[in-house]
Amino acid sequence: MRRIDPLSPHGMRIAVVKRLVKGASFDNRAAMARELQILKSLQKEFHHEQFWADLQPAEKLDTLAWFKTEYGHAALVKEWDLFRFGRVQEFGQFEVDSRPTPRMVEDTKDLPKLSRKKTLAEWADS
Repeated sequence: MRRIDPLSPHGMRIAVVKRLVKGASFDNRAAMARELQILKSLQKEFHHEQFWADLQPAEKLDTLAWFKTEYGHAALVKEWDLFRFGRVQEFGQFEVDSRPTPRMVEDTKDLPKLSRKKTLAEWADS
C-alpha cells in the first residue's frame, strides 16, 4: 500500500474521517471511499480546512451521511456559524437604521441632506 502524505488534501480528509467516524479504516475500502466522498461533498459547502480540523462531535459517528440529514445539517451549520462568527447567527434579528425616512415623518425638511459625489464636470469646474 502506498503511503499518503498527511498534509495533502486527501491525507487531511482521511484524518478527518478517522477522527469523526467510528471504525473507519482501510480494511473496508468501499466504506472508506464512501465516507471520503461524503466528506468531499460536505467540504464544498463548508470549505474551510481548519473548520474540519477543529470539528469535535460529542461522540464518534457511524457515518458522515448523518450530516446530510436535516438534523445533522442543522448541527453542522450551527458549528459553522460558531467557527466563522464566534457565535450562532440568529436569523430574524438585525439592527434597524434609526434615521427618519419620508414614511416616518410628515415633514421632510427634518431629513438630513444626502450628499452625492461630484461628477467629473463639476469637479473640473471647482
